Amino acid sequence: MAEKSSYATYLVEGLNTEKNLNFLCGNGICLYEVKKINKKQYFVTVPFKERKKLIALLKNRCYNIKLIKSGGFLGFLEKIKTRFVLATLVFAAFCGLFVASRFVWDIEVNGDADAAAVLAVLEEKGIKKGCPLSRINIDETENFLSSRIESSMYCLLDVEGCRLYVTVIERESAPPVVDLNQPVDLVSEYDGVLTRLLTVSGTPAVNVGDRISKGQVIISGVRTYNDGTTAPVRAMGEAWATVECTGEAVFSETKTVLEETGDFYYTTYIGLWGYDSIPKEKKKYEFSKFEDEVFRLFPLGIRVVRRRVSELKERAVSASLEESLPALREEALSNALKNAPFKQYDRVEYVTFKRDNKTVVRAIIYGDVNIIGLNEGDKEFGKKDGEN
Repeated sequence: MAEKSSYATYLVEGLNTEKNLNFLCGNGICLYEVKKINKKQYFVTVPFKERKKLIALLKNRCYNIKLIKSGGFLGFLEKIKTRFVLATLVFAAFCGLFVASRFVWDIEVNGDADAAAVLAVLEEKGIKKGCPLSRINIDETENFLSSRIESSMYCLLDVEGCRLYVTVIERESAPPVVDLNQPVDLVSEYDGVLTRLLTVSGTPAVNVGDRISKGQVIISGVRTYNDGTTAPVRAMGEAWATVECTGEAVFSETKTVLEETGDFYYTTYIGLWGYDSIPKEKKKYEFSKFEDEVFRLFPLGIRVVRRRVSELKERAVSASLEESLPALREEALSNALKNAPFKQYDRVEYVTFKRDNKTVVRAIIYGDVNIIGLNEGDKEFGKKDGEN
């Protein structure tokens, strides 16, 4: 009785409605109810136990079929089964998230110490990626790190979620003892034009605006008194000068560009809690580019990334000086900064000239530099504010 009272109603779409109904009856399908909507669509109700046979017959004849409703005891059991499986999956996912949140999945090291050395000491304590959070005793681990890292003054640990933050502050060594009675001159370390001069001890040997050269005395280790007498002293002070540095780039009549060959492949990887699985490298390309298509699974926080990897190859093309000039200037400026004692410059000049039948672009940069060669023990003297 339970099976006879259980039914399933479907929406069927296709041509030759009458022939199709005769076909279903001829194959032993019991039709409880048929309700026509139009020439192509109609509702059909069948016993619940015959629903799979109905679907197979209709799909084999290329009909579209969609479940509208199901009823009776067997239909109710099917709904419960579907919802139970979904609820079980969601519950299992949350259980997995809860369990995973009780472990360390990332360790971030900040401060002065070498990160690899800090991680090695933590591993001695049994703390590494994947270890339980319950294993970490903050105070005990901080003391352990401070005792094992000799250069550390103190260590701080903090846990946020599944990430462990470690900060190591190294102790500062005392500056060497300076004998202020020892006569020493301060000399320039660079060529340039003097812009500022501050004398704390000694006698200035140059004036602001003078062009100076490397090795020239800026402040001499001599103190001159009002009566004209002198006495040897340790020169102290600071001096700044505008220093120029140059860098060059040589123009080539050809340039290399990367073009797609048309060969590519797709690969997929998964990201979870800031960690990504390693994409499978199906082909090895010398040069390649990739494009990612990201799908997010909520509320699990899982990213599924489908990556398209395309092969690139080098090809030489002709280039004119006019179109290459911006890149040449950028290269020359980069080379000039590599040779410069400063990271920020006040101004830059570009010069283009011929040398050995080649076109050369030169960048000349100007910047202020502390030009004095500091004496031992004067390392903090003469720095700009905020300079390290």
